[in-house]
Amino acid sequence: MKGTTIPPLLQSHRLILRSVRQSDLPQVHLVRSDPDIARLMGFTPHTKMERSRIYLQSMLNGMDAGEWLFWALTLPGQDRYLGSIVLWNYQVERNEAELGYSLLPEHQRRGYMSEALPVVMDYAYTDLQIDTLHAFTGRGNLPSRFLLEKLNFLYCADVGEEMPNGQIMELADYVMTKEDFYARETS
Repeated sequence: MKGTTIPPLLQSHRLILRSVRQSDLPQVHLVRSDPDIARLMGFTPHTKMERSRIYLQSMLNGMDAGEWLFWALTLPGQDRYLGSIVLWNYQVERNEAELGYSLLPEHQRRGYMSEALPVVMDYAYTDLQIDTLHAFTGRGNLPSRFLLEKLNFLYCADVGEEMPNGQIMELADYVMTKEDFYARETS
């Protein structure tokens, strides 16, 4: 992404965000095999570790090619994958990118993502000089929509998108500009 292939180590109050790596496969598989997460994110749950290995390798390959940045959320002193944030779908002509995120079910509703996303957003706006970030979430994924609204993302539109499982998923597009992000810190 803009010539960056390895995401920098980032830190929030309670979390360390490091590059996702192959050794995260067991936890990535737990996310990708969870039927509720799969339904909300529009993919067919992975029933075999091999399918998650292929997914993870494709994400690592994209990172190596500079197409996106892929962080693992971990707790300090415990280098265990809790979930991830990806910064991808960079649109050069509009200088915007997309945020994606997921958490293992046992780590949801602890405030981790509301703490980690602003750290990645600050990096995107400051270090990568991105002007606008989008986050797409399933229209029915109320916890994710609540998270984005809590972070002051603005609802932009509903869109239909063909998902990896071939289904058309109704998504809500949320947007945050660099100016809006930094204005919220001063208000």
